[in-house]
Amino acid sequence: MMLDRLLSLLASHSVLHCSVIDDEQGTKQRTYSLSPVSKHFVSDSNGVSVGHLLTLIQDRVFLESWRELN
Repeated sequence: MMLDRLLSLLASHSVLHCSVIDDEQGTKQRTYSLSPVSKHFVSDSNGVSVGHLLTLIQDRVFLESWRELN
C-alpha cells in the first residue's frame, strides 16, 4: 500500500506513467512505467546519472560542510 502511494506520487509529478488494466480475475491493477524524465535517474551506457549527483548533494556531510563556509 505504501509503495503504491509512493509510485502514485511519482506519477503525479510525471516521473512515472500509471495505467490501469483488468487482470484475468476482473480486478483492476495499476501498472507503472518510466516516463521520459526518468531517464535522467537511470544510469546510461557510460554509467552517468543525475541520481548520483542528487545522492551526493543531499548527504549529511556535504550539507554540513556548507555551514562552515564564511
